[in-house]
Amino acid sequence: MTITDYLRRGLAAGLLAGLLAGLFAWAAGEPAVRDAIELEEQASEQEAAHDHDAGSEQEAGAHGHDEGELVSRPVQEAMLPVATGLVGAAFGGVFGLGYGLARRRMETADEWAASWKAGAAVYGTVVLFPALAYPANPPAVGDPGTIANRTGLFTLSLGIGLAALLVLWAVARFLRSQHWSREARQVAVGLAAVVVLGGAWFALPAPESAGDFPVDVMWNFRLSSMGTQLILWTALTAVFAWLNLRASHKAAAGTEKKAEAAA
Repeated sequence: MTITDYLRRGLAAGLLAGLLAGLFAWAAGEPAVRDAIELEEQASEQEAAHDHDAGSEQEAGAHGHDEGELVSRPVQEAMLPVATGLVGAAFGGVFGLGYGLARRRMETADEWAASWKAGAAVYGTVVLFPALAYPANPPAVGDPGTIANRTGLFTLSLGIGLAALLVLWAVARFLRSQHWSREARQVAVGLAAVVVLGGAWFALPAPESAGDFPVDVMWNFRLSSMGTQLILWTALTAVFAWLNLRASHKAAAGTEKKAEAAA
């Protein structure tokens, strides 16, 4: 199988997984988003009223009137699965391309097992680690003036996760060259992952405080966000693994037919 084959399967798997994750995000995450937007609007109204009481009617009018949304909230909610589907396809394409480049260097010949190993490794280092280091926040949380700093820190955590993935893979290949057993390699790489990612988590700056934002709304949003990512990558890996396994079975059947015809 070629890299192009893995790329196409990654795109298809990511699209299906993104649609499924979008449905979950719509059902589980949108209520928390609506609550956060309502709190933000209430805070804006209170600020406008305070400005008015202070005699700043002109400023209050500026705070009290929205510039208007380019896309209404109902349309945003309805298009959420479409958006996550496109994002999932992009993730799946990158995953399929990376898998295709690394496939020849993997020990196992089983496409199902190899796909799940790759998916679990990517999820743990590049998805879960950044999400734990800098959890997602709903609207109205965070100082707008610190957006660049927060984005930079999240990007840094993403880069650390990617670097850890490459280092851990290199460690696994080195241990295999030293004839370590599969079980010993898995334990060693797992412990190395805990040490590397755990040390990076403690070394990174702490995320910005949410202030007096309601804890229940905050955690409902964060849990739904992490749940969306978990569903996305689980479904992406499962579909990708199934497509690879199906293709390998077809290739094996074709080889057997050619051998029988030659005999």
